[in-house]
Amino acid sequence: MPASRKTKPSTPDRTSFRPYFREHILPLPSDPASFSAEQHHVDSSADIRLLLTRKRPKVPTEAPPVLLVHGSTLPGTLIFDLPLDGYSWMDALAANGRDVWTVDFRGYGGSTVPPVVVQQDGSEAPVARTTDALVDLAAAMSAIRSLTGSASVDLVGWSWGASVSGEYAAGGATDIGKLVLYAPQWVRDTPSLLVNEATLSKAYREVDPVAFIDRWFRGLPEEVRGEVQSRHWPERLVEALEQTARDANPGASRIKVPNGSVRDIADHWIAGVPRYDPGAIAVPTLVIVGTNDMDTPLRQGEAIARQIVRAPCELRTVAGGTHFAMIEPARDELFAAVLAFLAEPVEPAKGDTAA
Repeated sequence: MPASRKTKPSTPDRTSFRPYFREHILPLPSDPASFSAEQHHVDSSADIRLLLTRKRPKVPTEAPPVLLVHGSTLPGTLIFDLPLDGYSWMDALAANGRDVWTVDFRGYGGSTVPPVVVQQDGSEAPVARTTDALVDLAAAMSAIRSLTGSASVDLVGWSWGASVSGEYAAGGATDIGKLVLYAPQWVRDTPSLLVNEATLSKAYREVDPVAFIDRWFRGLPEEVRGEVQSRHWPERLVEALEQTARDANPGASRIKVPNGSVRDIADHWIAGVPRYDPGAIAVPTLVIVGTNDMDTPLRQGEAIARQIVRAPCELRTVAGGTHFAMIEPARDELFAAVLAFLAEPVEPAKGDTAA
């Protein structure tokens, strides 16, 4: 028999979810006394060192640590620890007693930036393909288990990070407690904004903060855009992008990120050749997508959820959220939904004894 599956619609409006968030995520994560911040560097291979960022609660629970895995463009340290109105997603998890981590894959943020390799045809070899990210993820998971003493880690992947996390889980990983696939990509019948001649021929691309804000605002209803602007969240994001660029190269204003994941979009998700089989995932899974996500629309998440039959799988939508719901007013719904899922008792799969 297949494992149980639950489908939950989006909540009617954001205000109905905020009381839940405020009630269950206290003390407010803006209180720095409730957790501490750490950074660790771990080896992924002989020439690759990864940056792991940790928010450690002063009063931890017995729950396993949580690892947040970033997408194709923004490093984990930047996007998951971006404080808006005083708190980030990492802060929200830590304030709820979770030992939360994020990793920058090779080529991103504070991790090793591999050199450019020119191929015989004059193009540059792609850097940080999914196969490389899987190696980095395994190294991060191992380091977190070693540093915390936990046998498992709850894995939360966003966008490309959901692809990496899903493939890691489908590959038989035994160190995952629960899996969250947030805005996951799947086989698509529409173009990707990231795929073009330059990204397919160059090892790296520069991210223009203004262009990135324009991409983010695609799909945002006018009233939500106005709310975001009135709270100065775009400015906070631009400041974080520019600071990350300066940390890597003083005087720079644009971050440089690898194009390996873009090559995988072209070779697999646009070409109709999935990199992994969701049917092989055997851990409790939440698939969650914003209702206004134009990058990885709901139908892609639905296609993945339908195939997860070896373990309990829940499909949920976030009302009004785009691909970047964690930096939008809808983030309260996203944070609370993920926290609630991670806190649920595990339902054993029925009739499936496969390892």
